[in-house]
Amino acid sequence: MITVVAYAPQIVKLKRIKTSPKNFSVMSWVLWTYTSFIFLVYAAFVVRDLELIIVGSLSFAFVLLILSIVIYKNIKYKDVT
Repeated sequence: MITVVAYAPQIVKLKRIKTSPKNFSVMSWVLWTYTSFIFLVYAAFVVRDLELIIVGSLSFAFVLLILSIVIYKNIKYKDVT
């Protein structure tokens, strides 16, 4: 759960940025989103543990949210790199 809570400052920082978020690598967040998804699938279909599924779902949702904001702001401020 600590990991999930740790995403909050990143989201707040991203929401406040009024330019392209140059300190946020799209490729890094794509990788973290992918690994979070794989973790969630593993928790749901192999381990089948409700608590692990909940944590995996929250983690996936937050990294996907951050990735979405980064991509949105890069497009909005015309810096897709």
